[in-house]
Amino acid sequence: MVAMGCFLFLQFAVVMVMVFYSGYWIFKFHVDGNPFSDSTIKIISAFISAYITSVIIELIAILKYIVKNVFDTSIAGMVNNFKDNTTK
Repeated sequence: MVAMGCFLFLQFAVVMVMVFYSGYWIFKFHVDGNPFSDSTIKIISAFISAYITSVIIELIAILKYIVKNVFDTSIAGMVNNFKDNTTK
């Protein structure tokens, strides 16, 4: 689980660095009077959004794996377990 936590932290760190670093350079070039063209900014934003989407899909797959391996009963089985353990 520690390795998975490190992996999740690394994914969030990479996304944050990419977003802030590209935003910094777009802002810096605009202030310096040499702005990127609109098509370049669209390409950069499309890449970042595709990367963030793939990270979200990857995190959902990891969550599914964790839930499948940790909770080995179905939801109906879990409801029956809680129903049987109710106090009277």
